[in-house]
Amino acid sequence: MLAAGADLQAVNDEGQNVLMVATEPVVVKALIEAGLSVDQRDERNRTPLMVIATMGPTSVIRALLASGADVAARDDDGYTALQWA
Repeated sequence: MLAAGADLQAVNDEGQNVLMVATEPVVVKALIEAGLSVDQRDERNRTPLMVIATMGPTSVIRALLASGADVAARDDDGYTALQWA
């Protein structure tokens, strides 16, 4: 994907980028190294950590945390990733 020149800034209809749907820690690391912000926000002001906390594997959550994800960040409703988990 990265080698093929994928647009890393592309988002879905909820404003979520590819980091918010990553399912493998190695992908998280590669996307962040390629320039995606670990704390980029979607349309509801959620970060990748918040989105992944609801459904993602713990290995991806750990990768986001190791990459410096802000655990205190709050979405539009005032929730943190811990409250989403």
